[in-house]
Amino acid sequence: MLKVLFRIFPLRFFLWFGRRMGEVGFVIIKKRRKIALENIKKAFPELSAKQQKRLALNHFRSLGMGLIEALCSWNADFNKLREIAKVEGMENVPQNKGAIIMFFHFTSLEIGCSLLGLATRVAAVYRKQNNTRFNAVMEQGRNRFEDKTGSIIIDKNDLRFVLKYLKNGGKVVIASDQNSTAGNWTFVDFFGQKVPVTTAVSKLAKATESKVLPLSVRKGKTSYKLKIHPAFTNFGQDPKQDAQTMMNWLETEARQIPEQYLWTHRIFKSPHKNSYTRLLK
Repeated sequence: MLKVLFRIFPLRFFLWFGRRMGEVGFVIIKKRRKIALENIKKAFPELSAKQQKRLALNHFRSLGMGLIEALCSWNADFNKLREIAKVEGMENVPQNKGAIIMFFHFTSLEIGCSLLGLATRVAAVYRKQNNTRFNAVMEQGRNRFEDKTGSIIIDKNDLRFVLKYLKNGGKVVIASDQNSTAGNWTFVDFFGQKVPVTTAVSKLAKATESKVLPLSVRKGKTSYKLKIHPAFTNFGQDPKQDAQTMMNWLETEARQIPEQYLWTHRIFKSPHKNSYTRLLK
């Protein structure tokens, strides 16, 4: 049904509907609204309470659009997806050598990875969802790119495969700006706060001698511009400095499109540990 609808109606119609969904979510999803407001208050203390609330509302609108974008990327015709995407900076990606393309937790994460995976062969690292039914839908939507371009998804716990893929010259997309239950971490500055960030990407880069290149996505009314930026310099030598470099880049990007960063996630929180990076030691 969704495949048919995405063929019949233009993308702008669905994005309009997504914005309305976000506005409803702002009213009824009180827990996430509270988290967003708390994060925005810490990140933008210079804004008035009214401005902070408006930013939170715009973020929920962007979240609603992000859900629609995900459904679009999983169901829309490939030719239609190509029409809305413009990819720049491919010349920055090293040839015949592993590369980590660093994305961040913006609301355009799903469609950004999909459009990149349609333009060039990549492997996107992902986390399985707790809801098994939704996880099955997500994996089915993401896996459809394999036959078209060879782009695949990799469970974040399959570290051996990630290492092998990079060492064989593959390009891996990772979103690693959040402190998670995976891996070692370090405290760095982010929006004037000390936040814990995983150092797994730094260790991956060192272990595989891969370059790390940040990826940005800019939304137009009905199109998306993806840009792969030049690689971070001296990345993979100092995990703490690497984490700070990564978050400095992210903060600059988030300040340009603040409504699109994932403020509904608990950004300013305490970290957890497990054994994700044991194989990298």
